[in-house]
Amino acid sequence: MSLATSTGVGSAGAGGMSMAAMAHGGPSALSTHQQASSGNAAGGPPPGTTAAPPNLASMAADLLDKNQNLGWKTIRSLKDLPIVSIDLYGNTGEVAYYPPVPNETVEVVDNGELTINALGKVSETGTCLVVKKDCEKAHKALRRLITKSKGYEAVFRDALSNDQKVEDALMIKSPHLLLGERQIQYLSPATCKNYTLGKESSHDIDEEETSTGVTIRNGNLDGSTKALDNDFDRVTLNLNMHSSKKALTILPEEAVSIVLAQAKKLVSNSFPELQDEENPEKYVEFPTAIALPAWSCNHYAIEALMDACDGTAVLYNRSVAALAGAFVPKLVPTKDGRKALKPPKLFGAVMEKIQAHEKRIQQAQLRKEPLPNASYMPVVIMAGLTEDGIELAAIQIKNPNASFGMDNTLCPFGEFIVLSTVSYHHANPVSIVNKSLVELTDIVDEMYPELEDDGGVTGIVTYGTIAKQLQLRDALLKALNGIKDDAVWNTKMNFMSASEEAVAMGTSILAGVSHNRMDSEFSENGKGSRPAVVVRNVSPCAVGITYNFHGGKKNRWTEPKVIFDYDRRVPAGPYNIEFSAAECVALRKDPSLLNNLEKLVEESEKWLKGKYNAEREEAALDLSIKVVQRFERNGKWRDFGYEATPLTQGSDEELEDKDDDSEKEKIAIETSALEITLDAVGFMSMTLSSDGQTIDQAVKAARSSTLWYWVRIIGAIAFFGGFMAKSYLDERARERCAAKLLAYYKRASPNSINDGDQHHAHYTCYKYRGKTDKLFKKLEKKYGIPVREIHEWEDAKEKEEEIPEEEQEENLDEEKGNEL
Repeated sequence: MSLATSTGVGSAGAGGMSMAAMAHGGPSALSTHQQASSGNAAGGPPPGTTAAPPNLASMAADLLDKNQNLGWKTIRSLKDLPIVSIDLYGNTGEVAYYPPVPNETVEVVDNGELTINALGKVSETGTCLVVKKDCEKAHKALRRLITKSKGYEAVFRDALSNDQKVEDALMIKSPHLLLGERQIQYLSPATCKNYTLGKESSHDIDEEETSTGVTIRNGNLDGSTKALDNDFDRVTLNLNMHSSKKALTILPEEAVSIVLAQAKKLVSNSFPELQDEENPEKYVEFPTAIALPAWSCNHYAIEALMDACDGTAVLYNRSVAALAGAFVPKLVPTKDGRKALKPPKLFGAVMEKIQAHEKRIQQAQLRKEPLPNASYMPVVIMAGLTEDGIELAAIQIKNPNASFGMDNTLCPFGEFIVLSTVSYHHANPVSIVNKSLVELTDIVDEMYPELEDDGGVTGIVTYGTIAKQLQLRDALLKALNGIKDDAVWNTKMNFMSASEEAVAMGTSILAGVSHNRMDSEFSENGKGSRPAVVVRNVSPCAVGITYNFHGGKKNRWTEPKVIFDYDRRVPAGPYNIEFSAAECVALRKDPSLLNNLEKLVEESEKWLKGKYNAEREEAALDLSIKVVQRFERNGKWRDFGYEATPLTQGSDEELEDKDDDSEKEKIAIETSALEITLDAVGFMSMTLSSDGQTIDQAVKAARSSTLWYWVRIIGAIAFFGGFMAKSYLDERARERCAAKLLAYYKRASPNSINDGDQHHAHYTCYKYRGKTDKLFKKLEKKYGIPVREIHEWEDAKEKEEEIPEEEQEENLDEEKGNEL
């Protein structure tokens, strides 16, 4: 509502705030997700730690990645550490790294690899954790890590096993799928298939778990083993590691942090100079880069993932990372025994499209025909399949980099523009390949109607494990075979396969660009520089807001009003939503006004009067809102946080903290505003602000404002009117003075230069304004004749006495009539 809405241009200015903390209640109500750097203009997740720019010249250029909140200070802080990238949502958890700045130059090293290096799977068990069972050391090591957030080395040594087939072990499958989940009832079937559901206790204190193995159940950050329906609810993992000990409860982000620590330790083995005997876990400080599939790009998951990374991660879209990784060249031996860079097949296909379009332009110029699409950019379809979901993305490619293959530039093109992404988190993703492809083709045809004239799609690039790529390719061919009579979407499309480590390698490249470790490129206009790759993302989810004007009663929530829809260019916002008690009253009377903002504003005006204070206060207290996200096109909306009361001062949590004898009263406020921003991967930043005026205070302030308005108007009239009156009176006085002076000169100095000179008379009177007595004394002294008023002079009196006699009218017509 404006409950009017408007899109702002300024900065968001605050970190993401949980909806439970949006009530106006002071510090205890502000449970915020603090961002790692101030001045967050884009409103994204906390920034990653990165390396310094190679030279001062690049610092002067605008080389920062706008999709990441990275500042130069942050970039310089960890310049000597490698950036660890992991394909967390892939089936095997491939790991790669971008080296520190001292190793930035591309060179052929002993193992024959380039600057970025792929290290293979994070462990033999991939992103799953296999924990030893009935082992005292294992239980102790994991418990110490949970309580003290350190001791990874002990966990690797004593608690984890690399053999998935060990009988005396517990397996935590894909803990990243549970990141940010609040309650089990909200889990998707694709997630539930990986876990055993445990019972929920009715007690606040954790009870003994009698089941065996790994289970999931509802919990709360306060230690409760049940959901409390607030923003601190979490789905927890319960490990029955030891038959004689109580089950360990860990959060999914704690399990994910172990997987990330494994990846960092694997990278640290490539840099022995960074290892420290006194601090064997120094690798935990390495910055992290992670690619997220679109179906996992939601605020909850991102917030929890950043917690698992200690706020040192940069996040990217998995399809974009796969595209960047698919362009990485290979080193191949030459005839002279050296090694040279060999561009991948995808690079050649894209360049052929660009050259063919340039040739069409030249031919059209020669024939003097209309030129083809001047803004042509080749389109590539990225297709990824895992055990947990499918993702299809249409991406345009632009600006070939002249320095590709030189120095440390591994990006052949300077800009990736995402047109659209279709993704689903599904228990059997192969079964919905046809559905996903049809949705994507419909969107691309609508957004890019010139695609057929421009030569169609460059190709379909599959990524993931080889087995999944083959499975996906067969499913896509089957789906394309079902599309009849289409010149673009058919089985003749060019299929290309990316390596299994493409996502991890591409994530390393994007992280290197964001951290300014990769050489910049000259802009198209030749002025200034730009990053080696600029990614223009679209929203992977939809964001909306729903209202309840009846105290949060069920079935009284409005249909979500979309704020950011799918395929919206991101980062987006800030988007401002204003709440007004008067508008709430109008909407309670007529809910249809929510779709007619002009009429809503008009109707709300009459409820602003003081006699409607009670109605406005009741409506303000009954207003509740929810911000919701949709992760599947045309799917269900998912609540983001819990109910918020933007026009209520004081939160429910604060009221519960008061003594029982104290008065528990909610105070209604007149207005407030909610500001929402959405970043490139679906993270929302929210700020709720208000002047805190209650209904009565707002009315008094309005009255006081009206009173002072009229006081100022009257004061201005009096002030300027006084000047006008004074000016008028002064002018009249000067006119009388000039007339008196001219009359004097006529008697005292007749036929002189001053006699009859009105200009001189006016000037003299102006010169002696306020001192006319002094003027007249000087004149009397000079001429020896006293100054008199005009009517006091004798000749003036005589003229007055000589009044001419009125001539008698003579009627000549009457005389002529008498004669006749």
